[in-house]
Amino acid sequence: MDGSILLYNMTEMVARQAIKLLEAGGFTQLQFSVNDVNMLLAASTEGWLFVIDGRSGEIMKKYVGHMEPINYFVEVKDTKTIVTAGEDAKCLIFDLETEFTPESEL
Repeated sequence: MDGSILLYNMTEMVARQAIKLLEAGGFTQLQFSVNDVNMLLAASTEGWLFVIDGRSGEIMKKYVGHMEPINYFVEVKDTKTIVTAGEDAKCLIFDLETEFTPESEL
């Protein structure tokens, strides 16, 4: 795992965007946002959650809070909230409209 994400144009079958996040380690889950189809959500083995512009590859936000890899996340539709579950036995709630720390811990 080298922190790379390749986005493909499936119509033309070519790589459209190469995203390299060296500090991320590897990724445990990738998902396009249910609220914005241009926003890619990526959970890392380092315990970080990235919000990436799928068009430019630019990191829009990076959320921290887990001390171990994020095993799973779910975006709550229409609320701009993401709930993460990590190997550190924590579930964190992130508000995508605020800064980069968890809103609360379950």
